[in-house]
Formats: sequence, C-alpha cells, structure tokens
Amino acid sequence: MDALLDLVGEGNPRPTAPAIAERTGVSLRFVFQHFRDLESLFLAAPGQHIRRVLPMYEEPLPEGTTEQRVSACIARRACIWERVTPLRRAARHHSSEAPQLERLLAGGRALHRGDVATVFAPEGPSVDELDAVDLVLSWDAWEAPRGERGLSVERSTQILESAVGAIVGAGRADGSV
Repeated sequence: MDALLDLVGEGNPRPTAPAIAERTGVSLRFVFQHFRDLESLFLAAPGQHIRRVLPMYEEPLPEGTTEQRVSACIARRACIWERVTPLRRAARHHSSEAPQLERLLAGGRALHRGDVATVFAPEGPSVDELDAVDLVLSWDAWEAPRGERGLSVERSTQILESAVGAIVGAGRADGSV
C-alpha cells in the first residue's frame, strides 16, 4: 500500500501491479499473495493514507486570537491538503466505482467539519458560519487555486486566510462571530 501511495503521490493516479512490485522490490506474485487483485489494493490504500494523515489533526493548534487560530488552522490544512491531493485527485475519478471509497471521503469530510467546529468554538459560530468556513477549508476549495489555477501554496493560503477571516471576523464588532 505504501508503494501504491508513493506512486500516486508522484503523479501516477493508477499505478500498475508491476510498477508497485518494482517499487517495493518484490515479485508480482508477492503483491497478489497479499491482495486478491489490484482493485482490492486500491481500495485498501486510502485507509493506509488516512493513518498517515490522522496524526496531523491530533497536533494541538495554538490558542490565541481569532486571527492567530485562523492562520494556524489554515497552515495545518494546507499541509494536509498538499499531502492528500494526489490521492484525492485519483479518488475523484474512482469514487463512483467504489462505494467504500466514497464512505472514506465522507468520513474525511466529517473529520474536517469537526476540526473546524473545534478551532472556532470560542467564536460561537452559527451553523451557517461553520458551513461557510468548512466549505472554504474543503479540499475542493484548496484544489481550485492550487490545481486549477496553479497558484503557490503561499498564495492559496493567503486567499483562504482572507476568506475565513472575513467569515469569522465579520459577524460582530468585537471580532467574534
């Protein structure tokens, strides 16, 4: 699975079994001793990827002003999105073929929503405000400037900081939502 994830991370959205075997330094037969077929390997890989990324969510964000927490939250999200983007791009093309993959993506969206609710709990945001921040911090929103427009991580981060800052800072005169 690690070889598959590494190959996908390098830009190959659908590596072949021989490429995976070559990357791991094992025979093709060895790959199929562990996985029934290539599709079962592809379906197992996102679970492994989640185990790689989950610790990033467990790192506590600093306390501080809304602006400091917005910056920290977006910096963490940018690291996560950069790490998961190759697999998300590949999954986008295959999720309709695999309901399990769609369930994993839905689980990821729920994890992100919980993260947003925790980070911005001190502001007491409304459901609409949480929905807006969650949308702005979604992978799809990250993919627009990074993948579709080719903007840098730094510029994409600035855009998201402006958008989230406007949502969480615009609600009340004291800066709370």
